[in-house]
Amino acid sequence: MILTIEHISYRINGCLILDDINATGDAGEVIGLIGPNGAGKSTLANVLNGFILPSDGAVRFEGRNLIGVAPQLIARQGVARTFQGQHLPWNSTPRRCLLFALVSDSGSRTSHGVDHAVSAGLDQQQFRRF
Repeated sequence: MILTIEHISYRINGCLILDDINATGDAGEVIGLIGPNGAGKSTLANVLNGFILPSDGAVRFEGRNLIGVAPQLIARQGVARTFQGQHLPWNSTPRRCLLFALVSDSGSRTSHGVDHAVSAGLDQQQFRRF
């Protein structure tokens, strides 16, 4: 398995938010996480990508435990999340938004990233306005 979630629990102020969560995922597999508001979906995503530390358990990606690893380092290994958005910037297409997200591996708007955006069909004015 490429991703293994082992006995993840998360408590805050004595309230149990995640209780002994276990799951696995293999390369190329798509897994959905559904549930009502307040079920802990975002909390689990935040544990997986290092934004919060669980009270118990481990998250392993390619055999390496990710607990305590900085979120940016986890993302560089290939574990990341996106946030729900209702609108695309500057009336763009989803493809252009994805290209924009990929122009810089550091996530910052560097001149190197601008060069890639321009070659991808985004002009510099659109890139900087975003």
